[in-house]
Amino acid sequence: MSEAGRSFGSYVDTIERATSVDEVSETFLTATAKVGFEYAALFTCALGDSPQHGISFTRIPKPWLERYYDRRYHEIDPVFNNVRRRLDPFSWNEPGYRRSLTPAQKAMLAESDEAGMVNGMAIPIRSPGASPGCCTLVPAREGVDPTSYAMAHSLAVFAYGQARRLLGETLYAPQTKLSQRERECLLLAARGKSDWAIGEVLGISERTVHHAIERAKRRFGVGTRVQAIVHAVAAGEFSATDAIG
Repeated sequence: MSEAGRSFGSYVDTIERATSVDEVSETFLTATAKVGFEYAALFTCALGDSPQHGISFTRIPKPWLERYYDRRYHEIDPVFNNVRRRLDPFSWNEPGYRRSLTPAQKAMLAESDEAGMVNGMAIPIRSPGASPGCCTLVPAREGVDPTSYAMAHSLAVFAYGQARRLLGETLYAPQTKLSQRERECLLLAARGKSDWAIGEVLGISERTVHHAIERAKRRFGVGTRVQAIVHAVAAGEFSATDAIG
């Protein structure tokens, strides 16, 4: 197992053993810093509420965070609003995202940029019957390894799920059960294999692999493979160790 894989497994173990939300927060924020993200946040996107009223893990410049809450920027924050209706991760520099901004939103983002919150990415976190969550990641100026995004994405879903369990909320529908084919394909996807490579291993077509993973995503009510993999681990379909390979 690679050093990155061992580190990921260690963080997952710590999150799963956590007995307080503060411990989950500390582990998630420490892990994201270790893999190159200067700023990070993980929070609940409940309609009409400030993110500080739900799960709120933040490593963000304090002056900007105070201004954000004081001026109720969550009511116009385009990241916050987009996460409520999107399933896929998106960059803050994405043309479609920027094109639809109002003058007030553009002014807010200019202030955010001045605070150092630039070139970020937002990752929606979905689970059936629950308010959406969001992970935001801002890389250090020198950039980060592309694999760090996948690792942070996975850890965000694990951390959000554990925090909700510690708060007494149910994240994973107990009736969710993958078929054998869905489980096989998702497990190999967790190990970084492409649809083509998974098809070669299992002796099926690339198209069949794609459809199996899409069905698994729909079963868990999520928008990305990473989230489906994390939900599968939490549901006992396979272990985090199996996923790391």
